Amino acid sequence: QEVTMVRPEELAPIQQRKFERYRELLRKDKLGDTIGFWDVVVITAADDEQAEIYREQVRWRQELGQIPSSCTYHVVPDPPGCKIGNGGATLVVLDYLRTEYQSNFAEKKYLVIHAGGYSQRTPQHSVCGKIFAPLPVGPLPGSSMLEMCFAMLCDIPSRVFPGAVMIKCGD
Repeated sequence: QEVTMVRPEELAPIQQRKFERYRELLRKDKLGDTIGFWDVVVITAADDEQAEIYREQVRWRQELGQIPSSCTYHVVPDPPGCKIGNGGATLVVLDYLRTEYQSNFAEKKYLVIHAGGYSQRTPQHSVCGKIFAPLPVGPLPGSSMLEMCFAMLCDIPSRVFPGAVMIKCGD
């Protein structure tokens, strides 16, 4: 099968449309309208300490109106002990969601973002993680990788069925 390459100037309008769609989604969210976003967003963390920092970041971004407040956010740390990687973290998250949403799991749409790690190759992001790293461009001034992820994925929730779990790497 032939691979078609898209030129950067062809991608820019697509990205701008996604940014506009995300800003519109946030406007509707602020008004209390139904926004068609993920029902549950889970961000993984390397340990309990990082998880608490991530929770603070999520709360702050909700207060600023940078991320939707109508969905439920969870930050799930890896269990103590040896590193389990994204595969192990996925299993931990699925078990957590099964317990948390026992009877209505199949009614919601889930986004899992793997963000646990110490950013050893980018030490400037070691405290807050790359998922909250500021970007020079994004859907809003002061956007981080989280807002960029949400903007780039904002069309997907309306196209998936309830009970769907999308798994994404944070960077």
